[in-house]
Amino acid sequence: MRGLDRLARYRANLANLADMGYGHQLQGALGDEAVVQYQLGIDQSRDPYGVPYEALKTRVGKPLDDTGAMRNGARTTPSNRSFVFTVDRVGFKTHQRGATITPRFARALVFRNQASGKLVMAQKVVIPRRQMVPEERTGGLGKIWLTAFERVAKREARAILRGGL
Repeated sequence: MRGLDRLARYRANLANLADMGYGHQLQGALGDEAVVQYQLGIDQSRDPYGVPYEALKTRVGKPLDDTGAMRNGARTTPSNRSFVFTVDRVGFKTHQRGATITPRFARALVFRNQASGKLVMAQKVVIPRRQMVPEERTGGLGKIWLTAFERVAKREARAILRGGL
């Protein structure tokens, strides 16, 4: 069973708690966990399925972690039945899916190779896919995110049933 199917089953089982007015807290906790998993992937230089990112070619360090802006750009907005996950950073889609960049208004792309310090001119630059968020078309939630969501959902349900929220 794909991860999104299992999550849907858990969410359906928690729907009664949502109907009792706890949905926003549940979705808020799941959204918070989504941000944690997103940040862990960047910290560990791996995609949501555990596959390491391709190594950097033009600078030293870890992919997606030069300024911290991508790592710290994730936000969630919970509702009673779901949460919306957003990353408000330029370049997110480019890294999430990979892309080839070509010059739009000049003859060449010009940038400094931070590893060598040399100026580089190129007709195109291929940005490898460094997926940060799971997608249905790439395998659903996957084991890492699904396990984390299941843990949070169970914890929150236990807390609600014990009167802990």
